[in-house]
Amino acid sequence: MNPESPLLQDDFLQLEPGRKYVTLKLYQNSIKIECNEANDNTSSARDEVTQVHLKDVLGVHASDSRGLSKEGFSHTSFPQFLHIFWYEGLQANGSTDGKQLIKYKRRHLIFSLRSDNIRVSDCTRLNLWMKHIKYCKEGLPLVSTEKIYQYVSTGSKPVLFMVNPKSGQGKGEGIFWRYVAPVFNEAGKPFELKLTSRPNHARDFMKSENLDKWAAIVAVSGDGLLHEMINGLQEREDGRVASKVPIGIIPAGSGNGLARSLSHMKNEEYIGDGLEQAVLGIAKGQISPMDLTFVETVDTCLYSFLSIGYALLSDIDIESEYLRWMGEFRFYILSCIRVLNPRYYRAKLSYLPADQNLPNGDDSNTEKIHRNSGARVRQDTSCSEGYHSFQETVWDRERVISTSDETSSLSSNADSDQDMDSKVGRERKPDERTSKVHIPNVGIPRLKDPVPENWETIEDDFVILSASYQTHLAKGLYMSPYSKPADGVIYLSLLRRGKFENGKVPISLLVSFFLSCDTGNHVNYEQVETLPVKAFRLEPADTSVGHLTVDGELVTT
Repeated sequence: MNPESPLLQDDFLQLEPGRKYVTLKLYQNSIKIECNEANDNTSSARDEVTQVHLKDVLGVHASDSRGLSKEGFSHTSFPQFLHIFWYEGLQANGSTDGKQLIKYKRRHLIFSLRSDNIRVSDCTRLNLWMKHIKYCKEGLPLVSTEKIYQYVSTGSKPVLFMVNPKSGQGKGEGIFWRYVAPVFNEAGKPFELKLTSRPNHARDFMKSENLDKWAAIVAVSGDGLLHEMINGLQEREDGRVASKVPIGIIPAGSGNGLARSLSHMKNEEYIGDGLEQAVLGIAKGQISPMDLTFVETVDTCLYSFLSIGYALLSDIDIESEYLRWMGEFRFYILSCIRVLNPRYYRAKLSYLPADQNLPNGDDSNTEKIHRNSGARVRQDTSCSEGYHSFQETVWDRERVISTSDETSSLSSNADSDQDMDSKVGRERKPDERTSKVHIPNVGIPRLKDPVPENWETIEDDFVILSASYQTHLAKGLYMSPYSKPADGVIYLSLLRRGKFENGKVPISLLVSFFLSCDTGNHVNYEQVETLPVKAFRLEPADTSVGHLTVDGELVTT
């Protein structure tokens, strides 16, 4: 076939947007819409051409209905309308890190054949267009028109959405029906909904359910529900098989750090809560690699995908729980209060610099988690944001953190997602299940082992001590500008007493630090240390002071 010749060409009446007569030409990678005459209502020029790239087409339907119902399109052998849902990627205003941002503009194109009376041949022609567009979108080799018409795509598995109705401000289920379901109906992809109803519900589900029934499993919630899902997955005996199922997130919490990081990774303009780009990324099945971090305390072992928090930032996160109804603004209010009266946290921090090799070789030779090795997790956000962001994401290798706390135990992972007024002061017995996750062997010493000689140690009074492996810890907290989803590096951010001659961290610097966190410029302050490491060990001097968090989930002391 001549690639410059259209595979299909027909005259249509375009009903939306506008009303005009057009010629549609389908090529292997695009659709051209040529206007044949002036618009009925305007003086638009004849022969205007619009090009639609098939990679930007979310879904195509031949239907007897002109509109989209809540249940999606009802397909029939005698359609009257051809629907094309086109999300065009456009340049957005502004940039980040010198890169041009992208935004998506939704267009719903509706066509009917130019016929006064609908004939059977017209219906067949509309179905032929739908099948050809779907076939070309799959990137299959070109064959005859007859074979394309007879081609039947293998039925796709449904995407399972797990919704925590109490996450953030309790808006998860509403977000699903308002944003997620309509887009999946446009894409023509099946989906299922499951509401969590108790602490550790998602964790138990991921641990015991047959996950092969779904194309992907996506959390519509904050980062806490995804934390549950990942750790449940790591407890499975068949982890090597189960971990092939992509896991994703639609941001519906207070912080939404992962969704925001995924949107940043894809250079997307972050609008509002990042919902639209997150849902679009999942509907398109976008998958990207992402690291998981193994965390060990005296009482438990678990996996992390976002951050480890200690000192001021962690305290702000936990102590603002009673303001959860305010959404992300709770962080700003507590920041103002705590910055004016900062605490110091005595601790010993030991770490393996990222420029040093692990005992069994460099990072490329350490044990990695591959698709068939039992601990790989794929994530769908943006946007927060990845099959996002999926929305965009897959964890490809493990990073190891040892956090030393003589009396620590892990709080219920569901605390931030289930009905909880405050985490502060809630002492819980260790959840024995958390010790059953897969233990990696990447050449890093366990907590009971001594710190190796090639590690470096800092013992000081800290005000800021945070470990990040995503760029954003919340929508407005661009904590780690250097982080990449699958770089095998943990970035430690430190602000401590020993960097100042008078032994005090100036309040003015703390104010400047927080005011700069939304742009990432806080890393440019001379006294703020940013250390790339492969592993670290944290030993608080007084376990009664401060909070320790993993992905925003409290590890009580």
